[in-house]
Amino acid sequence: MKIQINKLTPTLAKFTLSDTQISFANSLRRILLSEIPTLSIDLVEIKKNCTVLPDEMIAHRLGLIPFNSNTNLLYKEDCDCLTSCTKCAINGSIKVSNEGNDVVTVTSRDIKFVDDTGMNDYFLTLRNPVVIVKLSNGHSLEANLVVRKGIAQTHSKYSPVTVVGFSYDENNRLRHTDYWYEDDKNKEWPGLNEEEAIIGECNIVNMEFETVEGVLEAKTVLIKGLEILKNKVDDLLSAVEKYEHIN
Repeated sequence: MKIQINKLTPTLAKFTLSDTQISFANSLRRILLSEIPTLSIDLVEIKKNCTVLPDEMIAHRLGLIPFNSNTNLLYKEDCDCLTSCTKCAINGSIKVSNEGNDVVTVTSRDIKFVDDTGMNDYFLTLRNPVVIVKLSNGHSLEANLVVRKGIAQTHSKYSPVTVVGFSYDENNRLRHTDYWYEDDKNKEWPGLNEEEAIIGECNIVNMEFETVEGVLEAKTVLIKGLEILKNKVDDLLSAVEKYEHIN
């Protein structure tokens, strides 16, 4: 498989895969969507909530805040601690009250992390802080929270990308789709008269994806996705070789 980068920005990647198959490209798409590890608020303990939003909504909004996920934090399942420790969790808190007459906006900037882990700088990649709730006079919010590492297979909040798309077979030689046209099918589909391709002939796939701002750069997401795909293929080959050796 060969890869050619067509466009690369911190939040967008467009590339072309060649010498490959559609199923292989789809495997990469699924990995980018659901298997790239990121950080997210996993546990929220509401200590005081005098706001217009219920506890469940506050916890939900906290869980969707993006974190810079360049970290070596362990998965909870891979750590040898009983509940949580600095190897698998990052503890934080939020405490805001409004004693004045103006509305106070509580954002991700108000979250403070108790451990000296550098997490207090992890929102600097966001152009604007994430709004959690707004407080009027006399309102307050106090909560403890735990950040953990995870993947989108367990919860979609861990997904580092918003969408992943790919296209192939520009002239529809594989006949995977019906021809949609407005006036003249022949003019709008120049390759209409091309001979139908045999199954599996298409070996060029164009892909693109956008990342969630502040989580991981598109380059990092793509590299990690390719590494995970390679490891899966290696594991499959090892299993096949082991089976053939036994039999």
